[in-house]
Amino acid sequence: MTVGEEIGVFEGTATSVTQTVDASARRIFAMNFEGPVSGRWEGAHLTTLIAKPHTEDYTSGTFSAPLSYYLKDGGVVSGVLNGVFATKGRHSWQLNGIARLSDATRVAVELSLELESRSIAGVVFEIT
Repeated sequence: MTVGEEIGVFEGTATSVTQTVDASARRIFAMNFEGPVSGRWEGAHLTTLIAKPHTEDYTSGTFSAPLSYYLKDGGVVSGVLNGVFATKGRHSWQLNGIARLSDATRVAVELSLELESRSIAGVVFEIT
């Protein structure tokens, strides 16, 4: 698996954030984001980021992120991004994940989540 060229960028603002506790007393954060996507796909995205910290201080954990790209041409591309996160500064997480999208594109994504501003920004790379 080789991570190839950059094929897209996206950003988003949280429309909602919830915090729950699972049966093992671990916190789970669910955050809904919307914003533009550009590059191979032109349009808007809706993404639900579900983060599960593995440490009491939330410095690292895993996440899944069902996403949909609503394209300007009327099409839709969807998938589920899965990966890991770690803190990169005060109230800031770095997330790295992979997904296979509905258009058969395999991607690696690097994104930053700024908790104070409730915003995300990311870069999408094709896996070849």
